[in-house]
Amino acid sequence: MNETGLTLLDKEKKTIDQLVLVNMPSGSTLEDAQLIALKEISNCQMLASQRPDLLKCTPQSFLLAVKQCICDGLTLAPSAGLVYLVPSLVKVGQNGSQDIKEWVVSYDPTANGRLSMAFQSGSILDVKRPTFTFDSEGKLDTVSVEFLVPCFPEPRWEVIVFGKVHFKKWMDASAKKNKGAANANYTSWNGGIDPEFASTKAIRHGLSKRGTNLNNKRTQVSNFKPVISQEAIAKEEIEIAEIITGELPI
Repeated sequence: MNETGLTLLDKEKKTIDQLVLVNMPSGSTLEDAQLIALKEISNCQMLASQRPDLLKCTPQSFLLAVKQCICDGLTLAPSAGLVYLVPSLVKVGQNGSQDIKEWVVSYDPTANGRLSMAFQSGSILDVKRPTFTFDSEGKLDTVSVEFLVPCFPEPRWEVIVFGKVHFKKWMDASAKKNKGAANANYTSWNGGIDPEFASTKAIRHGLSKRGTNLNNKRTQVSNFKPVISQEAIAKEEIEIAEIITGELPI
């Protein structure tokens, strides 16, 4: 039987157990970690049943994507909406003038996944749901995201605003990566960008402006609350798949 990502994952279960344990609170046992690892392996099986094309990717890339998810303190549970696993055809070598390509699993945290990581690292302490303004034609004019950030002598709220100039840059980047065809959500709302879709972009780009508080590496995240809807996550996933493969997800 040919090895798949799932069979390799099963062989590496002891390593997965240890990775889970590293991210658990002090005092946790290996047995505790093994139970969580078992749950993540079950999540992988569910994802593979929903997306059989993941199993045509190299087993090593599948394993590395799962490991990275665990290292980031996230879960692969489909209902959580924290992670995208998308098949990607990439160039791995050259044979004369012929490109050698392989299917690999691309790992990408969603906007909510990135929020969770930011809470864990301590780079943000809280977040408010993105807010919008619209122009006279009903098109989205601005999207704002507000983070509570660590600051001396006390935390402060930081507002980051994105407008039509940013929307245009995002759309151009989408078109460039997708053979000239930008994601449809850039023009689906009265001819402008979809507000829910824009909120995922605001979270992503807003967090990229934040640093990491390494002293709070084990910050508790029990109060983490996702602010991006599942509808918005689904719209973002379509763009991720378009950019990586040039095709819509199955």
